[in-house]
Amino acid sequence: SVTWVDLDASTPAEGPEAVAKLMEKKYEGATMVVDRVADGVRSSGATLYYDSDAGSGRRGTMYVEVDDAGLITFVQEAWEPLYKPGSLTADLLKAVTANFEKEDKEPTYAPRKPKGASDTVRYLWEEANPGGAELDVALDLFADDILYEDFNFEEPFVGREAVDGFLREFDFPGIEFVPERVSEGKDACAFTWRVLIGGEEGPKGVSFYSVKQGKVDFIRDIPAPAIKPPPLATLAAVLQPKLRVFKPRT
Repeated sequence: SVTWVDLDASTPAEGPEAVAKLMEKKYEGATMVVDRVADGVRSSGATLYYDSDAGSGRRGTMYVEVDDAGLITFVQEAWEPLYKPGSLTADLLKAVTANFEKEDKEPTYAPRKPKGASDTVRYLWEEANPGGAELDVALDLFADDILYEDFNFEEPFVGREAVDGFLREFDFPGIEFVPERVSEGKDACAFTWRVLIGGEEGPKGVSFYSVKQGKVDFIRDIPAPAIKPPPLATLAAVLQPKLRVFKPRT
């Protein structure tokens, strides 16, 4: 059996027939380009985008698991939102969590140097962050020329200084980032996650991390849309089925 979770959809596709119908609806007649691939074996992931002669289109991230026979058993994919609220996201979250105060307590995690992409994700989000680490612990693991794509924003954050400013904008109490499925991969990995906002369930998403020379050099975060299916993406799929965006990227 296979479960395919498209975060644009309200329910997952269960079983080969349902997955085939989903893929036909999303990908028929379209050219998909995979530009980054995690190097896991039983679990992996990729970043990808729609493409045509007019240019490149909507971008996505995918997490994948396979069984002993190499058959796909689970997929979760997230796609670029066409409306990007930018810093309004941080403003909204701050308003929702305004009554939460940062706890003054000693860190409970054991500092260490992670080995590879998957281990870096697990160290940051399963050990350091829930163990009370300061933001600098994550920044120390980022390359000087890191490219960080958070699709709440129109433009990526380039370089550690820019990423520092972006992350500090979201560094306040009441928000908990919880990894769910983390793929294998030394050079790159994908993982699924959910966010708790004031202890309540928030958005889910998919991320992709790559590591070069021991430092994270690329991150892509894509959250699930608040409305499913997302209205703008649905309209773009009708008007530009090969790109799924209103205007191609060049």
